[in-house]
Amino acid sequence: MTVSLRRQALTANGLLLVLGSILCGIRTLSSVGTALTLFMALSLIFSGSTDFCGWLKILELMPWNRNAGQPPEGPE
Repeated sequence: MTVSLRRQALTANGLLLVLGSILCGIRTLSSVGTALTLFMALSLIFSGSTDFCGWLKILELMPWNRNAGQPPEGPE
């Protein structure tokens, strides 16, 4: 089953927002959760206003998104 890069990016954003919300509920980690949630929210605003998604660039490099038999790009 192939999942598009856009869908993977949206899932990753959602999971990080949920994780940040959970961390906000833990007293000792609430500042980390707040920072994570704020960072992800700002990155979504940036992505929407500039049409640039950093997650797509990262996810393109993951092994499950490479074509079978095609060597990875970049310096060797």
